[in-house]
Amino acid sequence: MLLCLILIVGLLPVDAFADDEYTVTIDSGITGGTVTYELYTGDADTVVLTVTPTRTKENYYNYVEGSLKATYIYEGHNYECDIEAGDVEGEYWFFMPAADVTVTAEFEKPTITTPVITVCDQGTTDTQYLPFYGYYSDSNTKSQILYPESLLSGAQGESLCGLRFYCETLSAYTYRATFNVYVESVSGKSFNNEFLSTDSATLVYTGKPTIEDDGGLEIPFDSDFLYTGGDLLITFDCVSPSGYCKAYFYGEAYSGAGIYQRYSGSNIYSVDVLPKMSLLKTKEAAVSGITLANVTGATLSCDETFALEGSTVSLTAAPDEGYVIYAVRMSYQAGSETETVSVNQTDENTYSFTMPGADVTVTAEVLDDHFSGGEGTEESPYLIKDVDDLKLLSYLVNNGEDTSGKFYRLENDIDLSGVS
Repeated sequence: MLLCLILIVGLLPVDAFADDEYTVTIDSGITGGTVTYELYTGDADTVVLTVTPTRTKENYYNYVEGSLKATYIYEGHNYECDIEAGDVEGEYWFFMPAADVTVTAEFEKPTITTPVITVCDQGTTDTQYLPFYGYYSDSNTKSQILYPESLLSGAQGESLCGLRFYCETLSAYTYRATFNVYVESVSGKSFNNEFLSTDSATLVYTGKPTIEDDGGLEIPFDSDFLYTGGDLLITFDCVSPSGYCKAYFYGEAYSGAGIYQRYSGSNIYSVDVLPKMSLLKTKEAAVSGITLANVTGATLSCDETFALEGSTVSLTAAPDEGYVIYAVRMSYQAGSETETVSVNQTDENTYSFTMPGADVTVTAEVLDDHFSGGEGTEESPYLIKDVDDLKLLSYLVNNGEDTSGKFYRLENDIDLSGVS
């Protein structure tokens, strides 16, 4: 029994068995954030780590999950402490061993996936056979699409990280079959009622394709594919059969676009529809500023002065007494054009928008909370004299105002050109 205890102590060197004090050293080479620690003593000393990424407009980093390490040397051997996540975001802890510990972590600038180009987005044709057939799929279910080089000129020289197709309707469940996806640049190829060889193609994805809530079917590549030109051959090959998902995808009529085989024993069929598709790449996400306009009749507030491209920004817009907020809008510069979009209302006085890759200005359109005249009765109807009166009526109806038994009278012609 004594021998077993000695062996266990030798394998689990914790501070409770040591009389000496040991140190925790934070790696000085950490960039993009900080790691700090506190030591809590007790039956077993606990080290609590706080991981804080740098978050400024000029330098914005995220913590790389799993990169936090606490290592030590004991009796000539390298060990790694078991680090547990705490209850607070960015907080972690481990038991202090009977040895000096070095802590390190990694931070990185965030990236987003963005389209390089989108092709075949003008057509109204659809197909359930391309990019692939998912209805009663088995090991012989296969499809190929050939996108001509003439459509892909904007993508030459780009490192692609994925593909995105666009679902028009989804009539049965989700995909449960597993597909291998191959891509290859080819020239002078056509189908002639048979599949093209994939011997030289690159396997970029293996998995179960998932259609997202917005109708997008995204195929993320396991590693980037450099497109240098030529026609782009895309192959979907079912490797783990399972039914079923019946989906139709947007596309444009195009002769010789692709071929498919539905399942064992079925023929190979041609498809003259080229699916709408985006070629995707990864880029560093922009960090841009948020400016709130001074608005008469309302107060705008936001906890953030800058935000990461693609992130959700929340703000409040509270009307002053005697006013209502008709709309909250966000504008930003997109090339040489100024884009202005409405901000979604998520709750009373609460709004949110997705941050673009540019500085934004948020403003609100405010209306008086009363019409130009009248009391809403048959004898004294509310008077609709101008655009603001019409907008107020629209606001009231859209916000659940009961208009039954109320009377309105249009006083004159109203020019609605340019009204949004």
